[in-house]
Amino acid sequence: MSLVEIAKIGAPHGIKGHVKLKIFLEDISLLKKLKPLQFHDGEIVEIGNVKQQGKAHIAFIKDVNNRNKAENLKNKVIYAENSLLPAPEEEEFYYSDLIGLEVRNEIDEKIGTVKNVMDFGAGDIIEILYSDSKKTELFPFTNKIIPIINVVDNYIIISQPDIHEVIDTEEKPSD
Repeated sequence: MSLVEIAKIGAPHGIKGHVKLKIFLEDISLLKKLKPLQFHDGEIVEIGNVKQQGKAHIAFIKDVNNRNKAENLKNKVIYAENSLLPAPEEEEFYYSDLIGLEVRNEIDEKIGTVKNVMDFGAGDIIEILYSDSKKTELFPFTNKIIPIINVVDNYIIISQPDIHEVIDTEEKPSD
């Protein structure tokens, strides 16, 4: 069973147990359709009403009826089974599909594997684990740095920037 991060719980909102959600889905209506949702430890979580307020999403979580309970959920990640998610369109992918892919350099030599893809809010980051060591390195997940993603053949191409090069912030399509 492969789990995909679909949302992260933020700060409490109000006194009745509502929370802010950072949602990693393009189609927010999937939050109601994907069942079961769970935390990393396997605990099932049910999301009730979700409304957009400015740039934030405010949600009610079943059995969370006061601010203290909501505070205890802060920074917890909500997952769904990968098999429950709709299949990505052609040339689209979920970030979880990239983890474990072979990383090749621009002359097609294998240099490592994708360890993780992260979203810290200012731009996505890809973490590469190098084959010749236990060293990992973080790169901006942009078209300039990762020009080729081939999920079907299980590899990506990385264009490692010169340390002095200014990196643009062109974004990859999100999952």
